[in-house]
Amino acid sequence: MDITNTAQMAIFVCGITAECDMQEELLSLEAMHGTTRGEDLFKKLVSSMKILELAFEKFSGLTTDGAPAMVGSQIGLIVFVKEELNHLSLDPRDLIICYCIIHQERLCAQLLRLNDVMSTVASCINFLKSRRSNGCQVQELLNDLDSEYSDHVYHSEVLWLSPGNLLMRFWKLQDEVKQFMEVTGKPVRELNDSK
Repeated sequence: MDITNTAQMAIFVCGITAECDMQEELLSLEAMHGTTRGEDLFKKLVSSMKILELAFEKFSGLTTDGAPAMVGSQIGLIVFVKEELNHLSLDPRDLIICYCIIHQERLCAQLLRLNDVMSTVASCINFLKSRRSNGCQVQELLNDLDSEYSDHVYHSEVLWLSPGNLLMRFWKLQDEVKQFMEVTGKPVRELNDSK
């Protein structure tokens, strides 16, 4: 959804060059006014392919986020693509269907159960960022220590890649964070625990 509350369908095309390099390009960004059913998605896909003169004969795979409009067994986008391949006398069983690796990684990350670690890290970051003076002091400390980083990243549950970035940055700055927390009278017991 964009800021006007209109669904947007991003269509990417991925291919391999003559030098065997994989390339991915944004084919089209289609505003989905009204419904976003599999049939609607298919129509937008077909019109985008026609504009750029892409043939279904070259269509070898489809990656989706797993939403019902994409994978529904009766009326999902995949069904319509397979029907089109069949209509063109192409074997729909040759179509490679993948579910977006980002969504799979998100599901795996949920199983890691890093709640103890994340709650400690988020608590430290929230303290570091809670007051403007803390943020300035942290930046000053990092500059004084010639740290690789000049600031800490925010944690966000919405941007799910955030925990990985946050943990990596926190790990690299753990000595500086520990020092700052001790100086400000808020020592974090876990930062002294090697486990």
